[in-house]
Amino acid sequence: FFSVFNFEETIQYMQLQVLLSIVISVITIIPVYFLCRIFFSSKLSIIGASLFVLEPRIIQNSILGITDSLYIFLGISAIVIILKYNTKFIYISFILAGLSTIVRSEGLFVFAIILVGVIIKNRKDKRVLLKIIIGITIFFLVISPVSVYKMDTIGSDGIISRLLNSGQNY
Repeated sequence: FFSVFNFEETIQYMQLQVLLSIVISVITIIPVYFLCRIFFSSKLSIIGASLFVLEPRIIQNSILGITDSLYIFLGISAIVIILKYNTKFIYISFILAGLSTIVRSEGLFVFAIILVGVIIKNRKDKRVLLKIIIGITIFFLVISPVSVYKMDTIGSDGIISRLLNSGQNY
């Protein structure tokens, strides 16, 4: 988004970041509604989505312009696709899980949830192993360009290395 706009002041880029974060938080109502709709009636789902968007920490994160709103949007969207739709769309959920992992390394948990969801949803299918291998390949194809770029510039990928280094601190 920053490359599309050519602002003179840094504060304008910060305002754009806050605006995008607020818009993404508002759009997150849609997948939250569909997630609630899987488990509850339509009226309760609207209440659940409203409670989510009016939660003070969501509002605070949106106003601060941090990446939490994008991470939540991508993670919930991936989980909704795996739970609600048929097997044609499972690969989209792996793409979304990869994007959420790029945004925050905790997206690996979303990836694990997607894997478990694919296994449970397709346990009677004989090709479940092939679907899992294709999904894992898609996931790593999504995160690998950013990981390679971070390895070249920073020296750590920020995803797998963070997970491995967290165990060494204890």
